[in-house]
Parts: sequence; structure tokens; C-alpha cells
Amino acid sequence: MQNARAPQAAMGTIVGPETENMLGYPGGSSLRGSVEPSRIPLTLRGASGYIPVPGGKLYYERKGFGTPVVLVHSGFLDRRQWDPQFDSYSAQNSVIRYDIRGHGRSPPVQSRYVDAEDILALFNHLGLNNAFVIGISNGARIESGLAAGAPDRVRGLILVGGVPGDLDPTPEEETRFADCLPDREEKILALAKEDRVGEAVDVMLGAWAPMVDVSTRAYLRTIAIDNFAAMIALLGGTLPSRLPAYPVAEGLREHAIPTLLICGEHDHPALEMMMGRFSCQLRQARFVKLAGADHTANLSARQDFDAAVQGFLVHPL
Repeated sequence: MQNARAPQAAMGTIVGPETENMLGYPGGSSLRGSVEPSRIPLTLRGASGYIPVPGGKLYYERKGFGTPVVLVHSGFLDRRQWDPQFDSYSAQNSVIRYDIRGHGRSPPVQSRYVDAEDILALFNHLGLNNAFVIGISNGARIESGLAAGAPDRVRGLILVGGVPGDLDPTPEEETRFADCLPDREEKILALAKEDRVGEAVDVMLGAWAPMVDVSTRAYLRTIAIDNFAAMIALLGGTLPSRLPAYPVAEGLREHAIPTLLICGEHDHPALEMMMGRFSCQLRQARFVKLAGADHTANLSARQDFDAAVQGFLVHPL
């Protein structure tokens, strides 16, 4: 098998603030005891803004202080998918979430780009020496690219309903994908062509978020409609993002990065097969099948999801 590139050659080096300590405070300082809120830096109380990336910019938000945790959303939503965790995790951690290009407040671009390089730019801009990273679906693909190319920047990886973009399915897994969702993408694209956006989003949510409650489904519907153009570009193969030049799945197999893989009980069965198989190929990994959860596991089974994640953040395997 082809070897992954050396971390620095593959993903570059850190720029900006040199270090971030265990409390997430830039510059290597520490905070202990009682601190008046007015004296806590704005980045620790809550901050937002844009960071430059080649040909564009990314919108991010940051809240809390502690060990840094970066949240990466799925392909048909945006940073708001993480609303519950962004609030609750910030009680113990410095939590960062961002919109990938063409989603939420991050504008789309026409030129080609690599999502793994974008998230590294986020790390560099915010001075994150290393962090836990949690990604759902397409977000799992993005964080996998970061971890394979710059393993020293990732202290722990949580893949939720997703795998590296270059992990090929087995013939059996490919058959299960075709059997379970034979024409979903075709239906969505056909409805989009007729400008029936709401119906197209409902088809997508019916496939990927069948277990969320009514209010959560309505909220996801709003977010998905806001990001409909990006979803259609992804399904239609016109999104200008591309995979890293180095092997991602093989890189994760080679590096001993603590990895938690979470798949919902009601997620796609072929995806569960792929995630279970891949977990057995990693050096430090655990696979969890989350009861009652669908593809949006952080929302459909929030209590159990948060318990699994918080346990990993404290004791990463």
C-alpha cells in the first residue's frame, strides 16, 4: 500500500499564535481559579468571524474554554446542526464550529479547493496546536483528511456516520447502498430541476433524519433549504472540492490516533458495515452503534451521543 506523506509535507506547518494550552488559551498562558468575566479574553467568552482561505473565506464561531473541540457539519446542513453541542460542550471545552465553503455564512467559490486544507487553515488562524475533531457525514470525510495529513494536530477523532473519502466499499456494501436507496438522489435532483425545493428537502430528510422529533425536523428543514444549492452541487458532482493528494484511509491506518466511530442504529446499513470494518483496521479505535439514532445522531439520540462523546473527550480510548 502507498504510504501517507509526512505530516508537515502533507498539510503544512502552524502559523499565527504558536501554542494553545490545555485550557484553549492562546499563547501558552493558563487560567486558574476565579476570573472576572470582563477579564476573560473575548475568544473564550464567545467570538465569531471569518478566516481567509485561498480564493475565499470561512465563517467560524468559538465559545467556552478548555481543551479545544472542533465541530464539522454534514454536507446538506451548516454549523447550526451543532447548536445543542456548541452550547453544552462549551461548559468544559473551547468549542469551535464553522461553515464549510458554500454553506451557511461561508460563501461558495468556483475554484478548486481541498476541505482538509481549509480546516487546517482554521486551526492555524485560531492558534490551535491540536484539538479533538468531531465530524458528521461529509464532516467525517473532512476531518479524516486533516488527521491523515497532520496527525500531530489531532488529539482525538470522532467520525459520525461517515468514513474517509477514499475508503472504497466492498461489493457487498455497494450492493446494500443500491438496494436501500435505489433512486433517492435522482428524486431529489428531479424535484430540484422543477424548483420544488421543499419537497426535495423532505425526501432527503426522510432518508437521513427519520428519527428526529417534529421540532428538530422543522429546524433541520430550514437549515437544509438555506443550503439547498450546496446540497444539489454535492449530489450533482459539481462541487469544486476535491480529496487531498495523499491517501487518507491508509494514513489513518498508519497513525495511532484515538478514534471513535459512531453510527446510528437507523443509519444506512451499508455505512454501518463500512464503519465497523474500518474501525477494525485502525490501531486505536472503537465502534459504537447508537440505539435510536439516524444519520443525524447528535440530534436524534442526543443524550446517548453526548455521553459517548464526553466519555471519549475525557478518556480517548
